[in-house]
Amino acid sequence: MVYFTYMRASLREVTFPFAVACILTLLGLVAYATQASAEPGASPEYAEYRNDRWHYSLAIPADMTVSEHDGVGGGQIVQFRDATGDKELIITAWPYTQLDLTLGRVGEPSGTSDQPDHLEIVDVVRDDTFKVLFHKNGVRYGVTTLSQHEAWLTDILTTWEFTE
Repeated sequence: MVYFTYMRASLREVTFPFAVACILTLLGLVAYATQASAEPGASPEYAEYRNDRWHYSLAIPADMTVSEHDGVGGGQIVQFRDATGDKELIITAWPYTQLDLTLGRVGEPSGTSDQPDHLEIVDVVRDDTFKVLFHKNGVRYGVTTLSQHEAWLTDILTTWEFTE
């Protein structure tokens, strides 16, 4: 013969421990989420960088230092570096002209390569660096970082706006 032991628990006996376990789990998840969001770098603060000389702005991580340098031929180099020195991006802006080799003359830049108010069509160069090149109002812009920071730079470039 087979004997079965049958124990009947009341609903209160089952529900109370289950409710306590759920509440403790929920409190643990809330504590973890609060700690994760308080860790440095969990969600960086951003600040606007505005360049009135070349008429553009973009959002960069607030902990970045910015240095601007004049370049040869009237250009400018702007270097952004994070506090750890791990991430860096460089923006160059250079006036350009269109060279017509068949006629042997230099002319004004073509309006066909100009951008609208934000970036849409850009040239991308990938090797050990990730470089984005584009034109606007007779200025050739280049934005460069190390190739491992391509996604980071792409996120920053989505905030790029021409201010004039």
